[in-house]
Amino acid sequence: MAGILGKHLGSEWGSKVIFYRQRQGSGSACRSLYGGFVKWVMGIFESGIVKDASGSDSITVQLANEAHWDDLLIIIAVVSSRQKETSSTTGMSESVETSTLLHHRIINCIEKWNRSEGTPQVAYTFDAGPTQFLVLRLLFFFPPHPDTELNSYVLGDKSILQDAGIEAMKDVEALLPPPEIKDNIPTQKYKGDVSYFICTRPGRGPVLFNDESKSLLHPKTGLPK
Repeated sequence: MAGILGKHLGSEWGSKVIFYRQRQGSGSACRSLYGGFVKWVMGIFESGIVKDASGSDSITVQLANEAHWDDLLIIIAVVSSRQKETSSTTGMSESVETSTLLHHRIINCIEKWNRSEGTPQVAYTFDAGPTQFLVLRLLFFFPPHPDTELNSYVLGDKSILQDAGIEAMKDVEALLPPPEIKDNIPTQKYKGDVSYFICTRPGRGPVLFNDESKSLLHPKTGLPK
């Protein structure tokens, strides 16, 4: 929205004015003003004190456009779709300080695979991880409830399912344990712990359409179509 308003007022994409306004709404959202890959540049501290309390010197810069790594897939595991009661900043800080579960489950699945291969095969943030091999592992460790349809459990770019040979729930149920599980040791599965997965890829920044039929928002209400 900040990008569209800025464009309406005559500012260019990525200008400091648009970025600053977007930053006031969400530190995460301001990254979407650029396409592809961006880097967060923290504001200046002096003697342990933030120099600019408004946060205007905390910015993002584009490292590369979306075509730089065109085979990268991002998988987001949605544990709960309910509206969160705690802000991201507070929740992340408190989780790191108090939760022992952050080193388990999804993160543990990824780290176990990397250790088994001896070299990094996949990376993660608290949100995501790429490649079809991770999809198979995530579906193996975090299968849906039996009455869940595959189309509602994996949303977005479904080409990764085709690449992994997953066409229906019966394929998920038939998945074999990944090779890093030694000697067929029984492995705990967390059925239903993940609400659904979203598969996506790095995209471009905001685009201005003159054709209203291509708009994602209703031209009169401003709400998603």
